Amino acid sequence: MLGIFVSTFARHEGQVFPFIPMITLPSVFLSGLLVNTDLLPEWARWLGHAFPLYYANDVIQKVIQPAGVQSESWPSLAVLAAYSVVLLGLASRTLPEVE
Repeated sequence: MLGIFVSTFARHEGQVFPFIPMITLPSVFLSGLLVNTDLLPEWARWLGHAFPLYYANDVIQKVIQPAGVQSESWPSLAVLAAYSVVLLGLASRTLPEVE
């Protein structure tokens, strides 16, 4: 959804490609996917919470544990669902209207 939302600001296909690293790289590095978030500075941890990959990584880490999906996974799933709905709504508002 984040990619769809950002791509709506591009005027043509060539402008979409610079948006990809601008969104993807910070998301990967600040989500805890590569580096444990406890090792990041405080500002980076706060910024990492702004990306949906942080919550997806949290759910995946809980799913692969032997206990499986637990009740602690529901808040992260709720954040992902809310993130999807909000970004889809914002992306639909930026589309040009056709008469």
